[in-house]
Amino acid sequence: MTPALRSFRLTLHPYTRILVSLEHVGWLNDPELMQYSENRHLRHTLMSQYAYVSNFGDNQHLWLIRCGEKDIGTISAHVDDINKRANLGILLGSREHQGQGLAAEAWLAVIDWLFGEGIHKVEAGCRDDNHPMRRLAVTTGMTLEAELPGHFKCGDKWLSAVLYGRFKTDQYHSEWDAMWSEPFYKPGGMA
Repeated sequence: MTPALRSFRLTLHPYTRILVSLEHVGWLNDPELMQYSENRHLRHTLMSQYAYVSNFGDNQHLWLIRCGEKDIGTISAHVDDINKRANLGILLGSREHQGQGLAAEAWLAVIDWLFGEGIHKVEAGCRDDNHPMRRLAVTTGMTLEAELPGHFKCGDKWLSAVLYGRFKTDQYHSEWDAMWSEPFYKPGGMA
């Protein structure tokens, strides 16, 4: 069962059909927000979002990210119980909340919970030109593990996939760690 999670500024609610809104569907149909996602090829509706949310089972977790009363995005974790691994994905849909460290805060809240549940490793992948996602991975202590050349066709170009990982036993080692000195809040889990 997906639990509600809290961080300093955010609440992560288990994302169920009752929370689906037209605003969320709008994020999925926004070409700029979805420019790096393979879901950019689809036209999304309330019904397709209901179906997506309903497809999450026991080893899959989906949260709606809220800052105060404002829905700002979603985050997912697909868990492989046998190998004690989880693959993460995130969409920060609210432009007014971007650039404030909220994606990293949500990401770390989920990583901390997963490690507390016995997960050995978290992973994430993206296109090599998805610099916001690559920055999020490195900022939250993930390491570049692999590059898969020519993995995605984008127009007339072939782009690589890059894969990041972080083990439960890894010490947080991001070069961004120094920025979390007073008066800035350091999200939980960043030691």
